[in-house]
Order: sequence, then C-alpha cells, then structure tokens
Amino acid sequence: MITLSMTLTGIGAVTAAAAELDPTFGVGGKITTSFEGNAYLGGMTLQADGKIVAVGNAFNGTDTDWRIARYGADGALDASFGTAGIVTADFGGDDNLDTVAVQPDGKILVGGYSRPTGTARWTVARYNTNGTIDTGFGSSGIAATLFSGMSSNLLGIARQPDGKIVATGYTNTGAGHDDVAVARYHNDGSPDLGFGSSGFVTTPISTSPTPNDRGNAIAVQPDGKLVVFGDFDASGHDDVFLLRYNANGTLDTGFGSGGRITDSFLTHNGARDLKLQADGKIVVTGGAVIPGPGDTYIARYGINGAPDTGFGSGGSVITSFSADADSSNALAIRPDGKILVAGYEGTGSAQDSAVRQFNPDGTLDTSFGTNGSLVIPLSSADDNLSAIAEQQDGKIVVAGAAHEGASNAWALARLSEGPFSSEFTASADTYVRSGQANKNEGSAALMVVRASGDNRSVVRFDQAAMEAEIGGGTVLAAKLRLTITDNGNNWGSSGRPVGVHRVLVDWAEGNGTESDRGTGSGATWNCAVDGQIANQAKNCTGAAEWEMGQPGNPSVHPWAEPPTETQIITNNQSGVIEYDVTADVAEFLDGTNPNFGWLIKKSDESQNGMIAFGTRESMTAPRLVITWMP
Repeated sequence: MITLSMTLTGIGAVTAAAAELDPTFGVGGKITTSFEGNAYLGGMTLQADGKIVAVGNAFNGTDTDWRIARYGADGALDASFGTAGIVTADFGGDDNLDTVAVQPDGKILVGGYSRPTGTARWTVARYNTNGTIDTGFGSSGIAATLFSGMSSNLLGIARQPDGKIVATGYTNTGAGHDDVAVARYHNDGSPDLGFGSSGFVTTPISTSPTPNDRGNAIAVQPDGKLVVFGDFDASGHDDVFLLRYNANGTLDTGFGSGGRITDSFLTHNGARDLKLQADGKIVVTGGAVIPGPGDTYIARYGINGAPDTGFGSGGSVITSFSADADSSNALAIRPDGKILVAGYEGTGSAQDSAVRQFNPDGTLDTSFGTNGSLVIPLSSADDNLSAIAEQQDGKIVVAGAAHEGASNAWALARLSEGPFSSEFTASADTYVRSGQANKNEGSAALMVVRASGDNRSVVRFDQAAMEAEIGGGTVLAAKLRLTITDNGNNWGSSGRPVGVHRVLVDWAEGNGTESDRGTGSGATWNCAVDGQIANQAKNCTGAAEWEMGQPGNPSVHPWAEPPTETQIITNNQSGVIEYDVTADVAEFLDGTNPNFGWLIKKSDESQNGMIAFGTRESMTAPRLVITWMP
C-alpha cells in the first residue's frame, strides 16, 4: 500500500489544466436541480444518445420520495421525460433510489428501497423511455423483495449480457444485524429461480458480536460470474470485502479464500464503488479514516482475488489531498486504462466536490487538474459527488449534491480535456445596396449578394458573448456558417467566387420603418440623413459608407483586402457554406482588431450571380462555430 499526501488549492489555481469544466454544459459547466425539500442523488448513468439519467430522493414535507431525472447532453432537463424531465414515485413512507442502469432498448432500471409499510423493502423498478412505469416488468413495473420479511435495501444494480438483472445490498437477519444480499431477476422482473434460493442469496461476512455486512456495488464478469464489493463491521473497526459468485449463486471457491477476500487500509474503511477492467482485474475505491480525518483509497485485484502488486504499493494507493477529510464515492475506468474517482475534498471552510485521475500503475496523473485532482465547487457550502461516467467523446460527467439555501439540491457537472466547441448565432446582419444607401433591409429573413443592384451583406457576432464563454482561451478554428436560401443559378459554367472580408469600421442595424423589404430594424450603412429618414431615430454614428468606410479618409475601404477566405458559388448550390475565419476571430478575442464582423461580397461585382442567405430573423441564422482550448 502506498500513501500519497499533498495540499491542493482548488480549481482557481489551475492555469493550464488538462481537464476543465465544459462551458457548453449547463451554466459554466454545472447545473443544479432543486426540489421542494432536501434532496439526495444516489446514482447516475449515461444513455447511448448522450442523455443523462440520475436517481435519488427528495423530501416532500412528510417523508422522502423517489426522484428520477433525465437531462439532455447540454445539461437541460429533458421535457420528453416524466413531468418537465422528472419522475416522482411515492410508496407511502420514506423511499430512496441508490442505483440506475439503462437497457439497450432505452428502458431505465432503478434500484433502492420502498416503504409502503413500516418495513423497507428491496425494490427494482423499470421505466419506459418517456418516464412512464413499464407495467410489463414485475408487478405493475415493480419487483420488490422482503427477505424473510425483514428490512432490506438495494445499493447496486447491473445487467447481464443475456438481459437478466443482478443486484446487491443488504438485509436484516432479524437478530439485529445485516447480511450481504444478492438477487437475480429475469428481464421481465420475475426472480430467477436458478440463482441461489428462490432467486437470491444472503452471505454473512463479519464474526463480530454486532455484525453489519453490506454489498455496495456489483459487476458481471464475461463468464457470468458476479463480483460484489462491500464493507463490514470487524469488531471495532470497518473493513472491506470482495465476494465472487458462480452463475448459480454459490460462492466461487477459486476466488480468494472460499470465494471471498477481506482487506483493510486504515482503521475504518468504507466501500463505495467497483469496476472491472477489460483484462478482468478488479478496481475498487472508497474512503478510509484514522489516522487522519479521511483519505481516498483505490485498490486493484487480479482475476483470482489476489492484490495486484503492479498497482501502487502492494496493490493499493491511499491519497490525502488536503489536511481536511476527503473521500472517493465512485470510479470509472477510461479506455486508456486510467482510473477516474469522484468524491469530495475538504478545503478548510467547506467540503467541495473533487475528481482525481490515476495512471494504470496507480500513480497520480499530474497532467489532470492540479497534480492529479480537480476541485469543483458546486455551491458556496458543502457539496459531494456520488457518481461519475465518461461519454463516448471523452467528456466526464459527475453528479452529486450541492447545498443550496437550507437544503441540498442535485448537482451535475461536465469536464472536458478539450478542445471545446462553442456555437454563436449572429447578433446583427443585413444586406446593403449602393443605389439605396439608406434602405432598411435588416428585418428581412434573407441577406443577398449579387451584382444587380450591387448587393452586399454584413454579419456580426456578439463580442461579449464570445469573451464570456471562451475568455482567454486559444482559438484553434473558427468557421462562419451561412445557409443558402435562394440561388439565382447565374454563376456561369464553373461558378464564381464570393468572399468574406473583415469589416474595418463600425456599422449598425437601424431602427427605422422605411424598408420595402419589411418593417422593423434594419441596417444603416450610409450615415447621411436625408428626407427619407429625417423623422426616424436612426443610430448612424460611426456607420460605414458604401465604398469609403472611414469618415474623413475616403481612400480606405470599409473592409479588409484581400478577403479572409473565398468560396466558389455554383449553379444549384444549396445548404450550408462555410468560411474559415480562424485568424479573424483569434484577433477579435485577443484584442488585436475590433470585432465589426464580416462583409460578404462577390470578388467581381461586374459579373452575374445572385445568392441569398438566411438571417438571424429566420430559422437558418448565420452561425459562428469556434473550436478552442482553455
């Protein structure tokens, strides 16, 4: 066992972290969901489509009810699920969910306990993809078990490749203590009578006078054997255990000693999560205390249950990230073999959520966060993570609780090692004409580029919005995307170039109503006030003229030459056209050049060719997609 100790200052000290809060998720990478009372988040998982499902409970004023919520990939509650993204189930007494899994067909399995009477019963339920209960599962969607009529609780759930459902937790023996419980169900929720006795087994671990043994997590091996991780009372202190069961529910005597192993890291050890590596090795995590206020541990075992001596020191690692208590509640194994753990870290005045990353050999990955740890304050008070999962794109989703006001709320966050992709919609756009300099075209749903009438278009994106999201990040790529809504099909046999030019002077959308293309806001490109707009409150200050853009300097165009990029427009072309404006956007954000947007015009305005693009007033607004790194 190796012990690592360090003091971390938190996310504010990160200058070039390899993992950051993802600004495209929620608000600044974080979201909270408040209920009518104190709330607890027990588990979280990801759907194949990237949606996030979380489970737990919330106080209703009298007792606690089940809560299930589904979020979109952007962190917003999914309105197609339940009521405004949330499902509530009340069985009469205190009810709770600790674990969740999603089937390949999208149905959602949840596990915990329900209390319709005074006794907590072990409960599995299945919900349809829209959040309604699946009445084809168990009894009206519920598979509940009272082990010998005694109180019991389900803490971990998993699904076998054949569709059967396995779960672990604990049940009271009636003699004042708890034993480990494991159950298996058919896909329809009925007990699998080929497993143990009537579909379940109980296993005592402790030999202390007041034993309490609990299975906290379960995993299915490729050969169908089940691995359970939990903790038990070991006569004055708490230790952890691993059990392995054969497919019929008997203990696998080829694992550890008689199918079980026990381990201890410090005086009191709590079991939290278990995952299997691709090579079959078993990784577990949790918290351990005394000596010290609390530390995180990770341990790895071989397929036969022996400690993996190639991991840490003797198969385990204990990390102390601060002088205050810290712990790990959940883990995930990444495709490259690195191990993520999520929990909390004491910061003196509060308890903040934290994520750590370890290399496959158990050493901290110092390229992650600050020296291997990323502290994520989810509130101004105490918060804690209870679940972690990795998306297919490598982004990391974590979930737990954040203290808000007088009670706890659910909290989720997403981390990314970049690059990030941010999309912005045009804040101003229009087209202008040489012969009608003060025409108001900005309220139209299209902007035109052509030779006839000398039409040019201009578009701009909000500088403050870009700075708020990207800040001092490095721009890797920026694409201006325009959607073709009309094509005059007069571009010649091989097409003609249309370019985007960085605008050098300010321009404004006016607020007059004199347009023959619609009413409402429009552009004022020529600042001259004539009789046509004399009675309109136009904001012309600093606006550019048609040909000579800088007032008092008629030798300078209002746009940059050469163009930032040109694209060949051809007959019958439709869809999205994309311009590379990376250099321009980088200079907008670093302050080298002011952001007046781009002018879109034909390279040779004496030749035929008409093209129209959607505007911000339409369903096909101009968009700017920026790829960047913190």
